[in-house]
Amino acid sequence: MSAPSESEIIKKFKESIAKGIFDEGMKVTYRVEGGMPSEQIKEEFRLSGNGKATVREMNVLTASAPQEVSTDLDKSATREVFKNVEMGLDRMVTRSEASFLPDTAVGSVTIEVEGKKTTLFFPAEEESIRKGRDLAPEILTAGPGIADTMRFFKDKSRQILGKGQEDRK
Repeated sequence: MSAPSESEIIKKFKESIAKGIFDEGMKVTYRVEGGMPSEQIKEEFRLSGNGKATVREMNVLTASAPQEVSTDLDKSATREVFKNVEMGLDRMVTRSEASFLPDTAVGSVTIEVEGKKTTLFFPAEEESIRKGRDLAPEILTAGPGIADTMRFFKDKSRQILGKGQEDRK
């Protein structure tokens, strides 16, 4: 039996969300990496369907040590994360379709269902998305949906990282 195609994995992911099936076999990893050498960023948000979340962040501009916080999200928050990923999937591209300029911050979302995974990419610079600047034609159609998903993950990551800092006090 051959490996499932990207579209089959995406379809199964969307079906699981529609049915409200959130278990350990369903996972999502949102990443943003890149930028100019003096402005490098690395953000990662991993979430399992059972609510186990880990957020990592490294930002050269803040010159602070990389942060990592793990937490458990309730079912409502877990569902919200998966729904936000689902909304942006159709606006992302495969590695073979992705075309980004050097020093561009690039985002990716890896979805996993029952051990099968696929990764999709998008430009992670909101200004470029809004202006359509220097982007491959298939990404130009991404529009504000990707920016909305990015803002959601940034806000959720800050919330979790902030909670982790409070817990350490």
